[in-house]
Amino acid sequence: MDKKARNLRAQLARLKLLTDALKKASNLAYLEVRDDFIDIIKRIESLQNEDLSFLYANIRKFSTSQVETEVMLAKALQATAYITECYADELGVAQTTLVTESLRDEQLRDRCVDLLVADDNFDRAVSEATRVLEDRIRKKSELSGQLSGAQLVNAAIKQEKDKSILILSQDEGEQRGFADIMRGFMAAHRNRAHHFIYNMSRTDAASICAYIDVLLEIIDKSEVNKVQPT
Repeated sequence: MDKKARNLRAQLARLKLLTDALKKASNLAYLEVRDDFIDIIKRIESLQNEDLSFLYANIRKFSTSQVETEVMLAKALQATAYITECYADELGVAQTTLVTESLRDEQLRDRCVDLLVADDNFDRAVSEATRVLEDRIRKKSELSGQLSGAQLVNAAIKQEKDKSILILSQDEGEQRGFADIMRGFMAAHRNRAHHFIYNMSRTDAASICAYIDVLLEIIDKSEVNKVQPT
């Protein structure tokens, strides 16, 4: 995410906090709230080089020490909706929304969508998504809970389908390919996400979750080897 996008998201985060505070406020709010709101919109105006004065023009007229909370809340909600929709591409929201809406696995959606639409720390979505994949492999193969990551995949999914607990394809070439993908995915994404905190863009995290959605479907459709390999 570039500097401009980060600054835009930072101002949107300020706007969200202000909106949350207004929802909990009494009938009246101090003018500082109004001034903070105007400051946020003006900063976004500067970032986008656009005139957004229509979002705060009316509330400038307040001259008493307090303003009506309902009026301020309505303005804050309107501004949030407008900014989120108008600058969706810059915020990285549009592409992420397409991905999250396309996720087919219910458990993956339930555990990851909120992390993908959060304000930051998108590596958490990858960590949770790989945990869902790991859990699905473990349950389908009925292997010990002590196995995890690539070790679990090595035990559950072999390149030769006759030796594999989970048969992902009747085609030997596809079985080898899927086995390599599962093992590599765990080593490349699961291990890093579980052991380190690192910066990741929303788009990259959403893309990884989308591919995990594909892998989960492969696991769900896999066959359990009736003759358990030794």
